[in-house]
Amino acid sequence: MIANFLKLLLPSKTFLYLKVFYYSLKNELTYLETHITNHCNLNCSACRHFSPLSGESFRDLNLFKKDMERMQELFSNVRVIRLMGGEPLLHPNVSDFLTITRKAFPRAEIHLATNGILLSKMNIGFWKSCSSAKIILDVTRYLKGFDFSRIRQLTLEYGVTMNESPLVTKFHKYHMNREGNSNIEKTFNACRNQSYCPFLDSDKGRLYTCAVSATASIYSEHFQDKLNTSDRDYISIYGNLTSRDIFKFLSSSVPFCRYCTTKKTLFDWSLSRLTKEEWFD
Repeated sequence: MIANFLKLLLPSKTFLYLKVFYYSLKNELTYLETHITNHCNLNCSACRHFSPLSGESFRDLNLFKKDMERMQELFSNVRVIRLMGGEPLLHPNVSDFLTITRKAFPRAEIHLATNGILLSKMNIGFWKSCSSAKIILDVTRYLKGFDFSRIRQLTLEYGVTMNESPLVTKFHKYHMNREGNSNIEKTFNACRNQSYCPFLDSDKGRLYTCAVSATASIYSEHFQDKLNTSDRDYISIYGNLTSRDIFKFLSSSVPFCRYCTTKKTLFDWSLSRLTKEEWFD
C-alpha cells in the first residue's frame, strides 16, 4: 500500500532507486530475467534480444537448475522472475523450467513471457505445471486476427493467471551506436532511469545489467561483425562473492554501454528483415 502511494508521489527514477535500495537491504533482488530459448517463431523487427538473428538455441536444463540453486544461495528472494526468449514455448522442456524456478524461489512472482501463438497447442502437463507453480503468463499480442478464445478458456480451466496485452501495432526502436563511442555513464543512467532488468545467462552462470549486452554475441555471429565485449560486462554468480558484490555491479555502468544511445523512436510493428539497420544506425 505504501509502495503504491510512493510510486504515485515520487518521480519514476527516484521510486526505482528507492525500491532497489530497500530490497537490497533485505537481500532481495527485485527483478531477474533469463532466456529459455534465444530463437523465436515470430521475429519482431528491432527485437532488443536479437532473437531474429539467432539459430535454434535451447537453454540447458541442468545448468539452469544449477544457476537457480546458486541464486537461491545468494539471495533471500527474487521478487519478480521473468522466463522469456526468444519464444520460451519452443523449448520442449519448458514445464521443467517452471518447476525448477518455483522450487528455488517459493515466494517469487514468476512470469512466462510469450507471444501466445503456441499456447493452444501446449499439452496438459504444461498447463498443470503453470497452475502448480503459480506461473503468470505474460502474453504480448502481435498478430492481427489471431484467435485467443481457446487460450483464455485454457487459463480458466487450469486456473492460470494471464496478462494479455492489447494488439501491438507500434514498436520502440532503441537506437544503438555501432562506433561504440557513446558516453557509458550517460547511456547507463538513461536506461536505468526507465527500468532495472538484470539478465542471467543460465548456460554460463553470468549476470548482466541487461539483455542487450548478454545477447550481443548473437548479432556478432550472425553478421560476422564482432561487437567488443569483455568480462567486465558481466559478473559470474560463482566463486567467492556475495549478493553485495552483485548489487554493486548492477548499480554501475559496464563497457558495453558505449554501444547504446539515449535515442528511442516509435515505428510500425513488423517482422524482421534481418538487416543491421534494425539495431544500429
